[in-house]
Amino acid sequence: MRSSLSCHLKSISVLLIVVFIFATLPVCRVAALETASISEYAKPYVEELTESIPFDYDDYTKPIKRDEFARLIYFAIKQMSDAMTTKVVLNDAAPPFSDTDDVFVGALSNAGIIMGRNDEIFSPNDFLTREEAAVIIGRTFDLFGFKQLNKTTDFADKGDISPWAVSAVDSLCPYKIFIGSDNGKFLPKRTITREQAAMITQRFMRMTEIFKFTVDGPLPNGYSVWQTWSASYIEDGAGKVVFSLPRYYPPEMGKSVESYDGLRIFAYKGSYLYIASGIDAASAAQGSTIPGTVVFDGSSGRELMFVPMRQNDVGNWASGFYGLTSDGEYLIFYHQTQQGSIMGSSGKYVYGIYDINGNELLPISHAWQDLYDGGWVNEETEPFSK
Repeated sequence: MRSSLSCHLKSISVLLIVVFIFATLPVCRVAALETASISEYAKPYVEELTESIPFDYDDYTKPIKRDEFARLIYFAIKQMSDAMTTKVVLNDAAPPFSDTDDVFVGALSNAGIIMGRNDEIFSPNDFLTREEAAVIIGRTFDLFGFKQLNKTTDFADKGDISPWAVSAVDSLCPYKIFIGSDNGKFLPKRTITREQAAMITQRFMRMTEIFKFTVDGPLPNGYSVWQTWSASYIEDGAGKVVFSLPRYYPPEMGKSVESYDGLRIFAYKGSYLYIASGIDAASAAQGSTIPGTVVFDGSSGRELMFVPMRQNDVGNWASGFYGLTSDGEYLIFYHQTQQGSIMGSSGKYVYGIYDINGNELLPISHAWQDLYDGGWVNEETEPFSK
C-alpha cells in the first residue's frame, strides 16, 4: 500500500516552513519577575510571555484593567503576525472614545477587535471580565483565520454568559484557551487577574507554533506527509490556517500535557484527515497519561476517534495508524507486540480496522494475512516485514 503512493510524491507541492522568532528584551525584566507577586501555577506562562512582550508588573495577582489587556493583545497580535502567513494589520489610531486616548485601544478599536461600553465610553480603568476577554480573543481568533471546531460548551452556568459572548466561548474553549472551574462553570462575570490574562494570551499565541505545513493543491487519496515536531498547524495555499492541534492546558502547568509528537496530513475522499500521536484533550482532561492516535476531520476540525496505544514486550508504546484499506474506505491501525532485534528484524505486529466514525470493525489483534484473506488489503506481504 505504501509503495503505491510513491509515484505521487513529485506531483505534490507541500512546503514545510520553519520560522524562528528571536526577541531581545532587557535582562532587568527577568530580574523584576523574581521579586514580583506571581502564583506558582501562572509563573511559567508569565515568564514565557514576558520574553517577547512588555507586560511588567510588581503584582500579577491583581485584576487586569481593560486598557491593560488591550495593550497586551496589541503586542500579541504583532508577534503572531510575524510568525504566520496570515497577517492582522494594526494601524495606530486615536480611539473614538471620550474617556481614553490610549493608542493601543485605538488600534484594536480600529481593527474591530475591541469595543466600548457604547460609542463614546470605553471605561479603560474597569476590570476585565472573563467573557469580555473571550470576545476580544475570539475576534482576534477569527481575524487570523483559525478554524472553529464546531463544538458547543456545556458549562453549568452557560445561561449566565451574555448572548454576545456565547459564540466566542464556544470557539475558544475546545482549544483550551479558556478553561472552566473545577465545578464545571465558566464564571463569565468574574474578573481576570494579570497572570490569568498572561496565561490566556500565551495559550492563544501557542496556536501559531513555529512549525507549519502549507498544502497547496489537492492530494491523491491515501497520500500522507509526516511531521515530527511537537507543535503543528496547517495552512492552505492562500495562507489561511485551516487546522491547529487543540491542546489541553491544566492551570497548574505551563505546557500542554497532550505532547503530540507529530501531525500527519492524510488525503481521504476529496478532503483530509489530520492524524496526530499523543494524548487527546478529553483523555488529558481526565488525567490519562496513555497516548494514542487521534484522528481529526479535515473539513470541520472535529475529533473523529482516539485509539489508545499499547506497550510492546519491552515496555515501549508501539501502536499507531498505518493507512487505508485497499478500497480507500477504512482505516488500518497496528500494534507492535514484539520489538525487533538490532540486527534488522522488524518485530511482530497485529492489525485492526476502524471506520471513519471510530467504530472498531476488526480488533487490533489480527495478522496481516487475516486482512489480506478478508479482502481488506490487496498486498499479501506484510508491510513491516519488508
